[in-house]
Amino acid sequence: EYVEHFDKPERLKVIAKGIFARLDSLKTFSRKKHDLGSYYDLEFLRVGLEAMNGKPTEYTDAEFTEFSDNYFRILFDVCKQEVDQESGGRVPTRDLLGIYSAGGHGRKLAFDDDFDLVAILKNDEPEVLAYCCRIIARMNRQIIRRGTMPHYRFAERFGEYVTTFGQIRSLFEEPDETTFIDMSQLMSGRRIVGSKQ
Repeated sequence: EYVEHFDKPERLKVIAKGIFARLDSLKTFSRKKHDLGSYYDLEFLRVGLEAMNGKPTEYTDAEFTEFSDNYFRILFDVCKQEVDQESGGRVPTRDLLGIYSAGGHGRKLAFDDDFDLVAILKNDEPEVLAYCCRIIARMNRQIIRRGTMPHYRFAERFGEYVTTFGQIRSLFEEPDETTFIDMSQLMSGRRIVGSKQ
């Protein structure tokens, strides 16, 4: 179906919007993740075709940022609902967890070779941290399937996908020779999941 519309990017966009619009009506988490991935892949293809056909970078950057941010937000919601169902409970994260995009995607540039992500938790309780890490781990598996590697800025320092405010505070109180990179990543981060709190 998609091959027939390679020369009609607007038609590909309509198809992708249709896939995105029906996600809420799907009954299983696996189907939601599958169709969300199809939405992302089709939009990636469309914007790539438009870039090759000479669309200005301002356009392709904006389109890429919009569909990939949509993908991250919905993927987070689906993975959170799945973890909630499996654990039989729900941990409130509305004003506690934020996922920020840094690097090229944080600057709203298209087609970077990875996604620099920073997940920050405003809570130091081990069970809340473990819960949030389970959500991000599920997201990570899906993002890898899209063919772009996610990179979690503080994972190599703290051994988790999610970093707490306490960990960041302790790192910045005793900086090392590469801490300025961590600081610049945080300062340039753009929120894609979470409240403004």
